[in-house]
Amino acid sequence: MIDPGDRSHGLRGLADHLPFQEIDMSTERTCSISRCTGKHVARGWCFKHYMRWKRTGTPYRPTQEQRFFAGVEQGENDCWNWTGTREERGYGNFYARNQTVKAHRWAYEFLRAELADDLELDHLCLNKSCVNPWHLEPVPGIENQRRRYGVYGSDLRLCIHGHEMTPTNTYINPRGVRHCRTCMRESLRRSRARRRLIKQGSE
Repeated sequence: MIDPGDRSHGLRGLADHLPFQEIDMSTERTCSISRCTGKHVARGWCFKHYMRWKRTGTPYRPTQEQRFFAGVEQGENDCWNWTGTREERGYGNFYARNQTVKAHRWAYEFLRAELADDLELDHLCLNKSCVNPWHLEPVPGIENQRRRYGVYGSDLRLCIHGHEMTPTNTYINPRGVRHCRTCMRESLRRSRARRRLIKQGSE
């Protein structure tokens, strides 16, 4: 991608991105966006802000709230269905504060109250993709697991890879989260195999 602040290339290559009539060949002007020193390209903006306008309709970076609610869709029973990226279990992921967080947790803390680290959010609507904070209840991790087992029944009798969650095949970590021992062993075996390949390649 061409760096608009790099004056060594001038405007070479911009014809692939900008209509010819919008290209400004002047080298004196800079971007009109506050604190941006990029060279003016079109509509008063540098290349970066012009392309953002082309993609989103505005040259300004969207706020965290705008990005979040752009990924929310109204569903049945007043659920706010998350349309962004999701993890394997169905919970939404949202990038905020320079890290990926659970979308429903971000919504709860933004619209209701800060959540203690030792608490989890139980989906009272039973919809894992829902981020409506009024469908969520803060509970300890072990209580969340107890409720999930009671509500979903057979859902926890199999892990996400289809292994039976029997007492001997189930590991419960200090936070009360259940893990499949078979999956843990397979993950460890794959990790060891990768390390052996890396070691053989370095010899």
